[in-house]
Order: sequence, then structure tokens, then C-alpha cells
Amino acid sequence: MLGFSLISIFYWACAGIRSFYRPIWYDEAVTAYIAHSPSVGSLMKALYDGADQNLPLSHFAVRLSYILFGSNELTTRLPAMLGFWVMLLCLFLFLKKRLPLPCAFAGTIFPMLTMAWQYSFEARSYGLLLAGGAGALYCWQTATDQEGKRRFWPLAGISASFAVALSCHYMGVLLSIPFTAGEVVRSLQRKRIDLPVWLAFLVPAPLVLFYPGLLAVARRWDFSGMQPNMNALAGFYPEVLRHAIAPMLFAGIAAALFSAHRDQEESPAEGLRVYELVALTGFLVAPWLFFLVGMLMGHTVTYTPRYGLLSVIGASGLMAWTLAKLARGRMRSATAFAVCLAIWLVGARSREAWSDRRPPAVQIASVYSILVDALKEGLPVLVAQPHIFLQAEYYLPAALLQRAYYVADPESEHHYLSQEVVDQITIRTAHNFPLRSHVVYWNDFRHNPRFLLHTGKGYDQWVFDRLLREGWRITVRAHTEDEAVYEVNAPGVGSP
Repeated sequence: MLGFSLISIFYWACAGIRSFYRPIWYDEAVTAYIAHSPSVGSLMKALYDGADQNLPLSHFAVRLSYILFGSNELTTRLPAMLGFWVMLLCLFLFLKKRLPLPCAFAGTIFPMLTMAWQYSFEARSYGLLLAGGAGALYCWQTATDQEGKRRFWPLAGISASFAVALSCHYMGVLLSIPFTAGEVVRSLQRKRIDLPVWLAFLVPAPLVLFYPGLLAVARRWDFSGMQPNMNALAGFYPEVLRHAIAPMLFAGIAAALFSAHRDQEESPAEGLRVYELVALTGFLVAPWLFFLVGMLMGHTVTYTPRYGLLSVIGASGLMAWTLAKLARGRMRSATAFAVCLAIWLVGARSREAWSDRRPPAVQIASVYSILVDALKEGLPVLVAQPHIFLQAEYYLPAALLQRAYYVADPESEHHYLSQEVVDQITIRTAHNFPLRSHVVYWNDFRHNPRFLLHTGKGYDQWVFDRLLREGWRITVRAHTEDEAVYEVNAPGVGSP
């Protein structure tokens, strides 16, 4: 366990530093507001109102973190970090039981080189989702190995892991694919059904009955343009795994240098069993199959690559198994591969962790400096970018935020962005929580004859289109590479 202990120390150090200094952003701010709800009832009311699309468990976990450790950037992200670490632990234990230690070590490092890394310290549900998936995988392996013995705890672990996944993210339902496929193959091999395992799978299933109520409001929103298409499906695996390509090549070259030397003894590891390989393959392909079905069904499934992060568990396990096959009898080669992956990981993640150690509020004031200057002028400031708006709301002083406005216009957002989700979530966040700044509709804001307009990257097309069509005068006041401020005067109103 020394190797995993080193991985754990490194993970908690890098993710902890990153969490402490990285500013809370849009979705995390929504999570923080929900977790700060004065009561459980108000928390659930906000979720049923559509303020966030993550399921309740992730919000309860953040709320508990606040109660135990106080409220800050680190505690907001602590549940996700803990979930990701549990995923690493369970993956290591699963692989170590069947494969040589260097291969298990490499498979455990792999998730930290993929897209999953950035969600390991983000206050959303993906860390817990991955913990549920890997936890169920390890408990299932343990339960199948202990057949004929007292195995209450591994069976209970399967149900508990499924419950965690199903209670934190809708993509938890995808766990049904790898485990059903794996257990069917196992049943065919044994020529009999392992009823306790199937019951352990089914016990948490009623949790999905809460989904329709939690999704009721969002079902009325227009998600056009967010559905999967063939281009998105073709790019799914490259997007999720692309950051692992270079370190894999680096480690592969190092391993090849040792491949000519054959060790004296073969590794005694038995290798993954067929049904376990089927389950890992199910993890890998389940999100892609889900998105494919969603594309064929039309507008019922939305797509973003992060919804498929469960595939990382399958990719990690299959990579470790492949390494063991290629390096059989050449454990020095496998060790070189794992060590080189670790070296790459240490270099890449250490550089990230120490990139900017200023307090988050200072970073926000610096990054959006011209927004801060605009708010100091005394005029209303329309912040067109919702992500900037909520970051400013979270960090800037209340005296400045009295003049900050987010102007919602779902119809225009739909016209220019083919969906209205961002406006709807921002509106419902403001409806459920006492923001210090203002979220209003355009018709309620347009009475201001003169105001400043702050824009970032994206989300501002409708603003310029509407202002120009209605005859407003727009003058550039300040700009940087990432943001700009304009003075806007109503028709017939000139600059002072």
C-alpha cells in the first residue's frame, strides 16, 4: 500500500491547494447557495424549482462539509475531492487483487491524467459519481470472490455505492450497463444465477422514482442545440482522454527500453476474469451508447463530455490489464511505465497547483478589473456573461454589487444560443436565494436611459442585437483580451 499512500498524499496536496486558491465559478456558486439554504426544505425547494440539475446528495454533502469545517473554497469542494479519492482507492484495490502491483499502480494514476482530474476538485457531483462507480466495482469483485461465504458487507457495499451514484447524478443510471453485462457473463459461466448479487443491484433502484419530480421544471426548458450529434460522439473519447495521450506515449517509450530484458520469474498475478473485463468494457462504452441512443431519440438527452466520466473507470482498468498482458514476464518494463506516468503526473499537477496562489477574491478583482472599475462609476452595469455575473456576485463587495445586473431574456438566448438553460438557472438562483446583485428581465431594465455594458466571451450576441435594433448608442469605454465595457445611451440621450 506504500505506492497508493504516496498517490493519496500527492492527490490531496495538489487538489487541496488547487481547491483553496481556485475561485468558485458559476455552477459551484449555485451549489454553494443551495448548500447554504436555511433548511433542508428550502434546499429541496430550490432543486425542485430547477436552480440546479445535480441531485440532492451532492448538495447535502457540501452542506455537511460547511457544518463540520466552515464555509470556504476548500470545504465547498471537499465532498468532490473525497469522492474522487475513494474512486482511486477502490480502483487500486480492484486492480491489485488481480494484476501485478506496477500495473495496478499505473491504472490508479491514469484517472488523474484524464478529464476526470478537473472535476476531482470541482463542487459538483462527478467526484461522488465516480466514487459510486468504483466502489460498486470493488464490492462486486469482493462479493463474487466470497461466494459461498458470509458476504453481507460487500453486498451492502454494492447497494450503498449504487445509491450514492443514483443520488448525486442522473448518469448514475449508466452503472446498470457494466454490472448487468458483467453479471450476465458470470451467470453464464457458472450456469446459475447469483440471486443475492442481483438483489444488491436492485435495492437502490427505487431512487430513480425521484427523478421525474426533480426534472419536471427543466423539462419545460428548451435544450435545442445541446443534444449529441455524430461529431460530438466521434470526439467523446478524444475529449475525455486527450490529456493522457502524451504521458502514455512517454511512459510507453520508457517501458519499451526495458522490454528486451525478461525477468527470471513470471508474475503470479491471475489476471482479470472475463466477467470483470466485460464490466470494465461496459464502463468504457456505456456513456457513448447512451449518447448514441439519445441522438437517435431526438431532443430527450442533452450532451456534454463530462456526463460520460464513468468511462474513465473502464479505461483505467483496461489500460492496466493491457499493460499486464504486454509486460508479462517483464515487470521492470511495467514498473518503468508506471514510474514514468507518475513522473509526468507530478510535474503537470504540481505546476497547476502552484500557478496562482493569490486569494480567490483578489484573483477575481484582478481578472475582472475593468468590471470593478465600471461598478465604481455609479451607473447601472449590465453584466452580459452569466458566469462572470455569479463570480462577481460571490466575491465582490456588496456596495459595488448594488449596481450589478444580469438581464435575462430567454427568448433571445434561445435565438442566439439555441437554448435557454443558462438564463433559466440564473433566474431560479436569484428567485430562491438573496443575491446582493440583481437579476431582471430586459423589459424591467430598459427604463435606464444610460448604463454600462460589460461583456466577456460569449452570451452577449443578443444584447448587441437588441440594443442596435432599438437604436441605443454604444461606445467603447475599456477593453482587454477577455472583457470589455461599453457605455450605452438610450435613443436621443447623449453622453455627458
